[in-house]
Amino acid sequence: MWTNNEKEIIRNRIKSIKRDGILYRLDMITIIQESVIRRFGIPISKKEIDNFNNIIDVLKTKSNMSIDYIDKRLNRALQKGISKEFIIFVDGLWSFLNKLDTNVAALEEFLMDLFDMIFNDKTNPFNLDMRMIINEMVNISILSGYNLIEKHIKEMIKKYFPTIKDFKKYENIIIKTSIIGDNAENETIKYVEPLGYKLLYKSHNGCRIDMKFLIDLIFYDEEIDRVITVQVKNGYPGEDYIKRSFKDYNLDVICYLVNGKVYPITNPRLQYDIKSKIECFV
Repeated sequence: MWTNNEKEIIRNRIKSIKRDGILYRLDMITIIQESVIRRFGIPISKKEIDNFNNIIDVLKTKSNMSIDYIDKRLNRALQKGISKEFIIFVDGLWSFLNKLDTNVAALEEFLMDLFDMIFNDKTNPFNLDMRMIINEMVNISILSGYNLIEKHIKEMIKKYFPTIKDFKKYENIIIKTSIIGDNAENETIKYVEPLGYKLLYKSHNGCRIDMKFLIDLIFYDEEIDRVITVQVKNGYPGEDYIKRSFKDYNLDVICYLVNGKVYPITNPRLQYDIKSKIECFV
């Protein structure tokens, strides 16, 4: 029902949406949690809950993040609380689909496939004006057209993706990006630890600290009894992304990897001086 040109325009519009636009304005975090993770998953374990709460305590007492910011972030990203989170296991193994609610690359592809199924379904089970929705997305904005189907979106996902196997494509995308990210994190650790910082936390599969706070690594500075929060990116993430991450997530340092070399950028709003140490490994 939509043309290849319309499809390409919508794909480009989706890719142009900022991370928070996909996760919050399109409400994909909540939608994926309820339509995929809670549907196919089981309740999070007590061990995972305890680990999460321990890191939150460290952030509240020893990080540059204010308690008010942390609490607001928790209320936004974990509206029902950590104990209400679910985890998907496939054939007894932790599934990378647990990251689908925050993996933008996978969500972009998922949205395109979902729209394709919706717009090409001649039965029109939800009795919607498909032409109007497509025109809104093409001529105005993704959000404008999305608003016309939003109330049906959870049921649409259940209809067009009835089994866990239907999400394999997106799991593969997440695996690919996760492998690249793990390598960048390991290289960053190799550079930072010799400066005298102790690795206190490293994100692992499905860790809520990474997924909700964008923190990949936490290092402890014994000299000042403080922790340093670090986000790691493979490749230069761009000036806008860096500014937004510092402003919206209160990160201390963003490290990016290019050709095997780590480049750190420190938050200009830091309340204590760590730049002299961090800049040593540029």
